[in-house]
Amino acid sequence: MKFEGSYQFPKSSSEVYSYISDLRRVSECIPDLKSLEIKSEDEALATARAGIGFIRGDFNLRFNVTQRSPHTNLGYAVHGSGLGSGVDISITVQLEDLSTGGSTLSWVADTKVVGRVASMAQGMMSSQAEKIIKQFFECLSQRLR
Repeated sequence: MKFEGSYQFPKSSSEVYSYISDLRRVSECIPDLKSLEIKSEDEALATARAGIGFIRGDFNLRFNVTQRSPHTNLGYAVHGSGLGSGVDISITVQLEDLSTGGSTLSWVADTKVVGRVASMAQGMMSSQAEKIIKQFFECLSQRLR
């Protein structure tokens, strides 16, 4: 599954980059995050509650920053497991300053889900993912005012 979008922020691309490249700070916006262990500037382990419909439980997640181009690009790889399922997500982010002030964050997430959760209707997975994405960016918008 592929998800993508863009958001505008009143902050410059360097200010947005500073926030989203910090695993501890950006993790504050992950819905249902239960725990976070920062291993290094580019790696974190986390546990988050997730699921679809009546199948809900904890996922163990490993976040790795895979690309850093200060103020313009950022890449993440996320690997997770839980509920007899696995998930791999590759996220790329591009930032651009606007001539009117503020910046635009454009992102693409390629997602692969295997196991019990993957056997659910893809429409259910897409709608749940879109809900999580919306919650994440609503939080990010609040933090970057």
